[in-house]
Amino acid sequence: MSAEVPKAPTWICEGAEGTDLDLRRCRRHRLGSAEVPKAPTWICGGAEGTDLESSERCRKELPGGSKSVRLLAMNLALLFLALFGLSSSPVWVRWAGASNEAIGTHRLIGSALLMAGICLVQGKPFWRRDRSSSWIVLSGFLLFVHLWTYVYAAQNTSIPHLMILYSANPLFTALGALLFFKEEFPRRLYFAYPLAVVGLTVLMLERPTTIPLTPEQAWRGDWMAIVAALTHSMYVLAAKKARQGTDNFRFSFGLYLVSGLFYGGLWLVTTAKQGVVFPAPFYLSVAGLIVFPSILGHTLITYLLKHMNVNLLSCSKLVEPAISSLLAFFLFSETIGSLGVLAFALIGSAVLILFAPAVQQGLQRLAWLRRCRRH
Repeated sequence: MSAEVPKAPTWICEGAEGTDLDLRRCRRHRLGSAEVPKAPTWICGGAEGTDLESSERCRKELPGGSKSVRLLAMNLALLFLALFGLSSSPVWVRWAGASNEAIGTHRLIGSALLMAGICLVQGKPFWRRDRSSSWIVLSGFLLFVHLWTYVYAAQNTSIPHLMILYSANPLFTALGALLFFKEEFPRRLYFAYPLAVVGLTVLMLERPTTIPLTPEQAWRGDWMAIVAALTHSMYVLAAKKARQGTDNFRFSFGLYLVSGLFYGGLWLVTTAKQGVVFPAPFYLSVAGLIVFPSILGHTLITYLLKHMNVNLLSCSKLVEPAISSLLAFFLFSETIGSLGVLAFALIGSAVLILFAPAVQQGLQRLAWLRRCRRH
């Protein structure tokens, strides 16, 4: 029996894929076997296994099994905090009581200054002219378009409508990845996208009744929410490319600065000429937008990308409409009708179908961690 390690990765231990010179480690993990398995059968640390069912192996290969459970619990708590921060965004927009352009300019420039301070403390350059610079500029422009349409929707339709329509953005992201990265179109998407289209159509038929909006205004707000979801997906794809060659804080500084400059230019030619006197809650709302959606929301999500499954993170965004709807109900007395509930069920089902394999894998991992903790 040959002990030669094949060229392709054959096992994974704590994030390290074994391709060469790893045979001794592989032997140790497989209790002295010199045979390298043809495909990965377990993940040590990630606790995903097919041959680690006994309590002895669980203790040996996962000495920190309970630690893994605690780490997972901490990440889930951070995820909920991030989702709460992102869900609060339309609330801060409502409280600001200012124009779209003024809100965006102050929020993004403030976020850029905060990121610049972090770069300064870490001794890192704010900007470096390299291959990723053009992608950062493109990401900043797409973020500007996304935020402008998102804030417009928050000011011109109900918060539940905005968040339910916006929850379709994982479907746009997946479609963009299929088109631009030439990925295979899974059969399950033939069920997911028709469900999403029906859900969006149903919600567009329902008019918000708990806020003083004309039908035309609410219609424009709903459409802008869909555009916000679409442009967010475009921003995610561009940002993924930009992050491949740059530090996270430097990327965030460039992203917020570019987007803030676009916002500031639009503000100067539109509402800035009317004066810069803002209502009392404006600066508190801008601070809230910087701290909660920008820092707690986006920064924590960026951190969790390294520690949680990206598809599960995308699915978790389905929690945002529920949190936002609760905030809107208690703070603004906004409610959602039966058509809105039906639309959210359809769109949510479409997103779950899209990420069905990742959801199944995540549930299996949770079950495995619970077994390790019992042992």
